[in-house]
Amino acid sequence: MFSKQRQRGAVAIEFAAIFMLFFTLVYGIIAFSIPVVVRMGFQHYSAEAARAAVRVDTSVNTTQFAQLVSQQVTNQVTAGWLPAKWRDSCPAPSDGTTWAALPSHNGQPSYGYWQTEANARPGRTPRYRLYVCLQTHDSIVPQIVLGDIELPPLPKENGRSVIRGYTMTTF
Repeated sequence: MFSKQRQRGAVAIEFAAIFMLFFTLVYGIIAFSIPVVVRMGFQHYSAEAARAAVRVDTSVNTTQFAQLVSQQVTNQVTAGWLPAKWRDSCPAPSDGTTWAALPSHNGQPSYGYWQTEANARPGRTPRYRLYVCLQTHDSIVPQIVLGDIELPPLPKENGRSVIRGYTMTTF
């Protein structure tokens, strides 16, 4: 016959086993979702920053233009929900051309690069290319490492996990 004391012990063991399974499932959902949401946030704010930069008057001199673009980009990026700790500047695109970093604005890092379009026609307002990029190397969710398997799997750059979102536009 089963006593109540033995039944309580069996319930505790069943609860522990089911809790471990449930906790693993919830952690997996959270661990895989947060990096995706952060990347989508980076992509969104870089696109919004590029849209705001397109509104800058291109008829001003080059130095003033870069400062105005940087101001628009920084304002859009810092207005979002992403904490400053998660926002980092990215390296310039490696497309074989020369990119200049946007000047920093209000003590924030430069969140983009720009260049004058090559082969611009004489007598016309130059066209500009803008690259806005946000990234983080900080571990937002702790990764679980089981041998060679990392959960969640994140892209690596120079041995560090990185989450990045960027937008490139010409105007």
